[in-house]
Amino acid sequence: MGKGGEATPIDFNQQFVIAVVLPETSVQTAISAKMLIATKQKITLLYQVDKGARLGYTMRPIMLLVVDKKYDTGKVIIRKR
Repeated sequence: MGKGGEATPIDFNQQFVIAVVLPETSVQTAISAKMLIATKQKITLLYQVDKGARLGYTMRPIMLLVVDKKYDTGKVIIRKR
């Protein structure tokens, strides 16, 4: 997030986004990137999910990770840790 909760600008000419989107839930859920491994053939994102208290509403947990295009191999693997 940028200043005052403003969305971080993304330059899609120089960056790309890896998204982790989980099903709707009524439990507080946080997604965090733990490791990003880039090789010539692929880029692998390892993420962790932490759950907390029951909520009085439903949410859809989402994490967006902005990555420099120099790491773009065309193949992205996303794994829960």
